[in-house]
Parts: sequence; C-alpha cells; structure tokens
Amino acid sequence: MLVLPYLFNEEIAFGAQKPYKSKLGKIYLVYSMLFILFAGSVFSSSLFTQNPYPLIGSLIAFFAALLFFFLAPILLIKPKRMDEIMERV
Repeated sequence: MLVLPYLFNEEIAFGAQKPYKSKLGKIYLVYSMLFILFAGSVFSSSLFTQNPYPLIGSLIAFFAALLFFFLAPILLIKPKRMDEIMERV
C-alpha cells in the first residue's frame, strides 16, 4: 500500500490533471464527489445532535486520508516531467 502509489505516480498525475481522459481520473472524480457528499451530510448531522456518532466521523477522516495518500506522489514529480506527461495525449 505504501509502494503502489509511487510506482504509478505518472498515471495518477495524468488522472488528476485530466480526469475525463483516464479511468483512474474518473475514479478519483467519483470518489471526490462521494466524499464531499458524505462528509457534508456527516458534518450537518453532527451539528443537529448533541452526541454525534464518532465512528462515522472517523470513517470519513479515514477516506479523506486515503484520498490524500494516493494523491501525494504527484507532488514528487518535477514540473518539466509533468509537462512531458501532459503532452503525451
């Protein structure tokens, strides 16, 4: 789980830059939208109750950490290499 994102960092970068041209980008787009939807509903429901259920909040935080964990290897790509990746399509 630690090595996999670094092995596929160029595919992840391409998917993040042009989400409609790669399968991984579409997955990230759907995952992000679902995350925003569920996190918003958990936040709003926690505002209306005195005792919010902590398991749901911790699951949302875990899924946010997974999203950032798989997007982190993009930051290791140099700008010149990123331009080469974007030009290949």
